[in-house]
Amino acid sequence: MEEQRTHFYIPGKWLWIGAVLVATHLSSAFYAYLRQPSRSFHEYAQQVDFPQLGFHSPLASWEDATAGSDSATNLQVAQNFAAGHGLSASSGTAAAPYEPAQVEPGAPFVLGLWLKVWGAKTAMSLFCFAVLAQLLCGAIVTATAALYIGNVWALCCTAVASGLCPPLLNHFYGISLASAEIVALIPLALMNFALARGFRLYRDADESWRRYGFWFALAGLTLGVSALIEEGLILFMLFLAVYLALGIVRYRTRIAFRRASLAGLTIAVVALGVKIPVELWRGAAAGASSTVAHGQAYWQTALWAKHDAATRYDAAGIGFGEALDPAAAQTVNAYFEHGGNLPQLVSAWNLGLAVAKHPVQAFEYKAARLPVLWLGTSRWPQVRWSLVAKWCVGFYALLGVYLVLRLAARKRIPEIVYLYALFLLCAMPVIPFEFRYTIPVWVGLMLVPGLLIEHFRASIPGRIWGGRFRSDVPAEVGRDFAGQTHEVSV
Repeated sequence: MEEQRTHFYIPGKWLWIGAVLVATHLSSAFYAYLRQPSRSFHEYAQQVDFPQLGFHSPLASWEDATAGSDSATNLQVAQNFAAGHGLSASSGTAAAPYEPAQVEPGAPFVLGLWLKVWGAKTAMSLFCFAVLAQLLCGAIVTATAALYIGNVWALCCTAVASGLCPPLLNHFYGISLASAEIVALIPLALMNFALARGFRLYRDADESWRRYGFWFALAGLTLGVSALIEEGLILFMLFLAVYLALGIVRYRTRIAFRRASLAGLTIAVVALGVKIPVELWRGAAAGASSTVAHGQAYWQTALWAKHDAATRYDAAGIGFGEALDPAAAQTVNAYFEHGGNLPQLVSAWNLGLAVAKHPVQAFEYKAARLPVLWLGTSRWPQVRWSLVAKWCVGFYALLGVYLVLRLAARKRIPEIVYLYALFLLCAMPVIPFEFRYTIPVWVGLMLVPGLLIEHFRASIPGRIWGGRFRSDVPAEVGRDFAGQTHEVSV
């Protein structure tokens, strides 16, 4: 009888969790659709009114309304791809109407396939894609949570958190319907799932290298795909390698060295194996202009453009180096224009000198823009405490509480909860501050409410959590790199 009860309990549990997941995501999408008739959308923490624009408007209207943004460029290239012109942008000339696109190919390729398959002509197709992408991401996040959580209500809480997230809903159902961040949601969620499985096996010294190596290879594959959608994500690969290397310093054992080396190399080789061939193909097709253009977009424009040339530049901190040292900006821009060797190193060196000369000004410049990056609002002191900003503060507080509780209890903390946030903190000195950069952080933050419930469930006597409140995840005990036994599961 006990075996039969367990057998029927598992399918019923997942049907219940799946129903909660679908209901939450569809309700959020329906609310976003009902809000659309106001013709008010959000961009860079500001409400923008488009009286003639709606989800049923032609794609060309969305492209014109968002002209100059990454979303508009992705939409233009996606439409050209769907029309059979390849990954190309419109040149504006009759003799050669199309030219190689200067964007990462992942988002236009996926969106172009979507538009081509459905024969879409209006923005409603992009709206449906955003709904589907978030739903699939939520399903993967919930499956990831199930690696650590067995309690039904904790998993339902994770499902709700994945669909009821105002910061992401505000961004994905705004005027940036064709943004790369929407397309990157699914590979990012898959990367988190693979890293979660990989790290659980990697931490147990009794596990075979083949098992955790497979999951780290899958993580590298999804990371490489994500980097084809958003270029900056490839730097996360380097951060993971450094993070794994720190384990060697901590344990100083032969097994730690072998495991960290194998894990880091597996992730790097697979990720670069996906990224480099596509970049070589792009360079051959565009005469290397696309790669050069992207390098200039960051190392020149993002750091050395006129910092007050536009409201968006000032809010995001674009032109950080120029704001600190205008003379250095002229030197770097001239070096780029003359095609000097290794301009990225010249840019980084001059940025370091500018920060060293003006450390207080550099700190104030970045600190004033922290709300833009982490709260999705305006820079200080124009911060608006909207629902999005309050929601962000609430989830960051939940993450802080969870970390403190786990550290105090000397329990393992799932790496995927904090790794990307830690990476972003390390990158803050050199990146512009735009809220979209924190979206990979939110893929991990969705797990926190459920993990907190699971932590309290494990800390409170079992009689309080009887029946369906009981966890189905047994504690797995294994040896760590120092030979000590530890609990593998959360």
